[in-house]
Amino acid sequence: MTVSKSALEIWLELVRSLVWPATVIFAIAMFRAQIISLIDRLSSFEGFGVKMMAFQQAAPDARESPPVKKADVVTRGTESFLTETGVRTAIRQGADLAADDEIYRTMRIFSTQSQTTWLAFSKQKVFLLLDDASTRASGLLVQWVLPRDQASPVLARPRSPGLGLLDIGPRKNWLYSTSLFASPEHLQKEITSAIQEGAQATA
Repeated sequence: MTVSKSALEIWLELVRSLVWPATVIFAIAMFRAQIISLIDRLSSFEGFGVKMMAFQQAAPDARESPPVKKADVVTRGTESFLTETGVRTAIRQGADLAADDEIYRTMRIFSTQSQTTWLAFSKQKVFLLLDDASTRASGLLVQWVLPRDQASPVLARPRSPGLGLLDIGPRKNWLYSTSLFASPEHLQKEITSAIQEGAQATA
C-alpha cells in the first residue's frame, strides 16, 4: 500500500534541501573580506618544493575597453602583451578620459610570464590596467580609475620573495614585482611623484 506524503512532509523536505545552500551563501556574505584575503594570500606560495606563479585577480568593477588592435600587442616569450602605446589607447578608450586630459606617464608595476599590471597617470586621474589573456579577451583591461585627489595614501610593502602589495587610496592589495623597484619606499616615491606631476600640470 502506497502512502502519499502530506503537505507538511513535502514542506519539511523542501526546507531541509534549502538549508545547506542558504548556509553557504550566508557564510560567504559574512566572511567575504576574509575569503578574498585568503585567495590573495594563496595567489603565490611554495609547497612541496614547487613555486606557484603569482596571479593578480581582476577587480569586480573593471571597465570594458574596445577590442585590442594587433598593432598594440607584442609577443614576449610564449605570451602576448600590450605595448605601452596599447596601454595608453586602452585607457583612453575605456576609461572616459576627458577631452582636455592626457596621459603623461605610465609605469609597469607587476610582470610575470602571463600578466602585466600598469599604472597610468593623467592630469586628473590615476588608472590601473591589468593585461593578460583573459582581460584582453573580455575587454576588461582597466581595473580602476581614481581622481588624483583620492589617490592617497600610497603604501607599498613586501609580501613574499619577489612579490609585494600596493595600496593607492581605497584600492588595496595590488601585486607588484619587487624586482622592478629598488625598495617599497622607491615605488611609493615614484607613484607619489607621478601624482604630484599631474597636480603641477593643472596648476
